[in-house]
Formats: sequence, structure tokens, C-alpha cells
Amino acid sequence: MSLSKISSKISLAFIAIAAPLISAQSALAGPRLYFAYDYMKMDAGQCVNRGYQALRNQYLQIPANVNSEGGAIFAIGENQSVTAIVDCSEVARSGRVTVMATSRDSTVNLSYPKQIIRMMKNSRRY
Repeated sequence: MSLSKISSKISLAFIAIAAPLISAQSALAGPRLYFAYDYMKMDAGQCVNRGYQALRNQYLQIPANVNSEGGAIFAIGENQSVTAIVDCSEVARSGRVTVMATSRDSTVNLSYPKQIIRMMKNSRRY
């Protein structure tokens, strides 16, 4: 067997082994989820309104077909690369507001949900 045939078989074998590993690594990397929470004195309606205001300030669109199950109280916004949710279900009881944001690229990092929290805390309109 010639050296070029051996080299070509090794190259094909490498591709056959490496391709699934590279694909799996990309799949594992997937979207990242970041969250932040803080405590605010407001009722659930005010929280949702401030949440929507902050999401719009982040250039997120409010989807028309949002379904809430189990009494969940939240605001949601999205665009082509980011989805963010403001969870207001605990604000009336404990004051806790949680913001979660995800993206498949580097648009979202830990500062993104923290920025939404800051916007909500600094908002005076609701």
C-alpha cells in the first residue's frame, strides 16, 4: 500500500472521528442562561409593567401569544438573538424579582439581566 493511500485513509478516519466530536461540542455550548435577582417593593402588576418597560428599553419585542400556566406572573421579551423573562411571581410575597436572559451568541452575559433589574428599580412609571 502506498504512502498516499495510507495518508488518505488516516485523514478520512480522523474526519470520521473528529466531526461528531466537534458537532457535539457545538451542541453542548448551545445557548447560555444568565440570571439576576433583587428585592423591590411593588405589587405584581407594577413589577410586570416595569419589566415590560425595561425589556422594551433593551430593544426586545413583546410576543403576542404568551401563555401563563400555574399562575405565573412574568414579562417576556425577545428578538432574533435574545430572550429575556422577568419573573414577578414572588414580588408580592417576598419582594424578589428574578430576571433570566439567554442567547445563542455573546449578546447576553451576566450584566444583561443585572441591567434589566437596574432599569426596573430606577423606573418611576408603571
